[in-house]
Amino acid sequence: MRKTVLLTHEYYPYHGGIATYLHGYFKFIPTVEIVTDQKEIEQSATIHQMKLIGSFWRPRWHVGLRNLRKFVKQNNTELVITPHIFPLGQIALALKKSQGTPYIVSLHGLDINLALKKNKAAALEILQKADHIIVNSNFVKKILDPLQLPTPIAVLTPNVTFPEHAPNQTIIESYKDKNVVLTVGRLVKRKNHENILRALALLADKNFTYLIIGNGPEENNLKRLAYEELGFGREQVQFLTDVSHKDLGSYFDLAKIFVLPTLNLGADIEGYGIVYLQAADHSLPIIAARETSAEDFIQNNLNGILVNGQAIDELKIAIERLLTNSDEARKLGAAAKASL
Repeated sequence: MRKTVLLTHEYYPYHGGIATYLHGYFKFIPTVEIVTDQKEIEQSATIHQMKLIGSFWRPRWHVGLRNLRKFVKQNNTELVITPHIFPLGQIALALKKSQGTPYIVSLHGLDINLALKKNKAAALEILQKADHIIVNSNFVKKILDPLQLPTPIAVLTPNVTFPEHAPNQTIIESYKDKNVVLTVGRLVKRKNHENILRALALLADKNFTYLIIGNGPEENNLKRLAYEELGFGREQVQFLTDVSHKDLGSYFDLAKIFVLPTLNLGADIEGYGIVYLQAADHSLPIIAARETSAEDFIQNNLNGILVNGQAIDELKIAIERLLTNSDEARKLGAAAKASL
């Protein structure tokens, strides 16, 4: 592989889909230098912290271009890869124009729609002048198809190896013998926590505990829905907004099913959903949504269940089906694990 710079705002140990995706592919490639402005990162021989966005000069990314230009010359870099159209894609494009350094853009879903909305002409130039485009799912590729780009496009689904973890026995014991329904994801409308809560409220048998792991702007709205409108107790529906990396695996260990039927809300879409792979790694049966990127991994009734994320009754039936049929839940979880 050519001597490469991965230019990114997000990289491990940052907790996010793009950071996890990049780390999964580039951590074992010695010719890749990671250049990031992420604050909390362990600098090493291959991971470099650099100022990429200025505070005063306009455009602000010129600071990053100047710093990256020096880095590329000093390290004889032959290729730049970036998962950000704006502003890091602008840096990559300017570097190609001034020094001829080729670049690849890695796309993940929402980023495409937001960039096209912000400045379509500039976004298209970055995509058209790229030497290659990588997308994380066939679902995301379909977003690009109407643009008829001349740039080659490759689908590279996440390659994630989840680290071994020491089970937190205190956490596991606290949910012993409970039917735990688990959702992990940012508390935003796209993740569809609202319909999950409404579906759970319809279950005749309330013998379950619903754990919602994540934080985000919808937290207060979801708590009002759960505790005031739907009448759930705070023990039955729990919001865990500060779960550490090392403890997250323990919650997957203790869960019975994983539910995340994401929604496509205009430009706001789920590009892939690496969390499905983490649930599969723990042999959990998964409920996800049709006509989303989840279909790149989940085959309905083979290694998970796909539902209409807007149909609360359909979601309720799927949850009830897995909570009451342990054999089917076990088979779907095993099949999900085997699909990795």
